[in-house]
Amino acid sequence: AHLLPLLRERALVVVSPDAGGAKRAELLSESLAGAHAADVPLAFMEKRRSGGVVSGQDLLVGPVKGRVAVIVDDLVSTGTTLARAATACQAAGVIATYAAATHGLFTGDAERVVREAGFERLIVTASGEERLCEVRLVRMPSSNHHALRTSYIDITDRKRAEEQIRS
Repeated sequence: AHLLPLLRERALVVVSPDAGGAKRAELLSESLAGAHAADVPLAFMEKRRSGGVVSGQDLLVGPVKGRVAVIVDDLVSTGTTLARAATACQAAGVIATYAAATHGLFTGDAERVVREAGFERLIVTASGEERLCEVRLVRMPSSNHHALRTSYIDITDRKRAEEQIRS
């Protein structure tokens, strides 16, 4: 419901910033495809973590050129995983970059890292409790608007996500 009005009539690609998020990306891709009445392909980033340090060759696999990328992740801590995926997508020729995450911790310098990544929008759930009920929608540098609170799309629950995206 939150992404759909922003993405109507645009060629999309859902991007997982690591292999562990493949199922989450697939569920969002299927939901967007159903609501969009168009194919929404997937793309994946290579990411390795050793001793808490993220490494890899910034390898991005998938059809992103000329599309709007929606990067989906479970957690934003320092913001580097999302920023790394955004940079790879932009280098590969996406026309805009959006991000959605389930939990937003925003530790350390995360606010700056995410702001500098060039996202059009970042949607993060307000998950201070066991129930996830709100989304914080943050407009990025191209806008002067600040955070808005709205209802939550649970992208890990396929049936519920499809119902909410249709509404």
